[in-house]
Amino acid sequence: MKKNNFISKIDFQNRQAILENARTILKQEFIGIDSIIDDVIDNVSSWYNFHKIQDRPLIINLWGLTGVGKTSLINRLADLIDFKDSYFRFDMGKKTKRFSFGDGLDELCENKEEDPLIIALDEFQHARTIVGPFRAEVGDENSRMVWELIDSGRVQYFKWGRSLWDFQEHANKLRLLLKKGVVVNNGYVVRNKKLFCKEMENDYKASEKYLFVEEQWYDTIMEESSAALGINLRTELEDMLLSFNGIETIKFIDKAIKVGKRPAVKSFTSALIFILGNLDEAYSIGSNYSVDIDADEFHRESLKIDITKIKKALRSRFRDEQIARLGNIHIIYPALNRLAYEKIIKMELDRLSFQMNKITGLEFVMDQSMQELIYNEGVYPVQGARPIFTTINHMIRSNLAFFLSSALKENQQIDKLEFVVQEHTLVCNFYNKGQYIGKEKKMIVVALENIRN
Repeated sequence: MKKNNFISKIDFQNRQAILENARTILKQEFIGIDSIIDDVIDNVSSWYNFHKIQDRPLIINLWGLTGVGKTSLINRLADLIDFKDSYFRFDMGKKTKRFSFGDGLDELCENKEEDPLIIALDEFQHARTIVGPFRAEVGDENSRMVWELIDSGRVQYFKWGRSLWDFQEHANKLRLLLKKGVVVNNGYVVRNKKLFCKEMENDYKASEKYLFVEEQWYDTIMEESSAALGINLRTELEDMLLSFNGIETIKFIDKAIKVGKRPAVKSFTSALIFILGNLDEAYSIGSNYSVDIDADEFHRESLKIDITKIKKALRSRFRDEQIARLGNIHIIYPALNRLAYEKIIKMELDRLSFQMNKITGLEFVMDQSMQELIYNEGVYPVQGARPIFTTINHMIRSNLAFFLSSALKENQQIDKLEFVVQEHTLVCNFYNKGQYIGKEKKMIVVALENIRN
């Protein structure tokens, strides 16, 4: 019975449940961007359920300041919808090495064309094709392939590897041997076998039969050019080579190498492609590095950035037809407001307390003053959430061993450490069964507060 391709009601409902679960978890883990998460999930839904009907990739653009969680969000989404093994991230700021588009293309092209994939083109602002006031064109081969991928989902790439180069060198040696008097009949060397064996580093025996094209090269021919040559089985290739003389063999090998060197075309029309980038031209507020800037005011200013400003900013980096290829799904990240920063700080401090409890068995409590300290010293609105994590590491995590050592140095029985900030001093109060035991202090440097003063 022929299997149909209809998606069942149960499958559809299960997929929707997976997406809704991802939506919920993302909102728990990424603070202050609920509307962004809703936009991403809503736009992904059609691809997730009906990627088979796409005739080109679905393109979703995410733009925002550094540190707002664009890359982390997509990484986590791929994990939550079980696409971790079918997720490819390329850093467009890297021209070579790991995560670069050129070096990762072979791995991407190993996937079956009908399989859905998620591709993230990160730091996309570095893929610019226009520079300067006169819009001079720049770009390279990788850039051309990126735009082909975005436009049609098809990539033309050169797939040949080391084995084909080695086979080409071997073919040159066979050609020279024919000129030196080696004669071939029905695939075997029939004259000047001694010369042939010397060049091929084989032991010469007068009674031995020697293949002109040794079997070790059959796999290379099959892998690189069998389909284009109409050869389906290894035995077919063997029969063909055993019917040739020397000249016919060289002609066949040259054709096989020529076919193997042709660029391959790979189609990813079922792919979901995320374009992730920072556009300084659109986020002019991003140049304000004042330590006095208010997070809420910065957030309100960022909300004024719309798709018109994004497309105008793109014109300073890309040609008009390329901007058109990016489509109209442009999700714009706002800057985080004060409430979002406060939630992120509390979540990180709670996570740190939980981790320390798991390691030591002791209760770790962070006073409200700790949250205020991290906000005052770690929030730099133009840089997003990243400075918060480094501030927590610098001011709290790096001092935990000192306070724990002080608490245990006299074999004191403690079950709780409470951290409080008092006049530029980090204070750790020690408790056992609710009773105060003692404390330890350490001065802390409040750099941003000093600058503000």
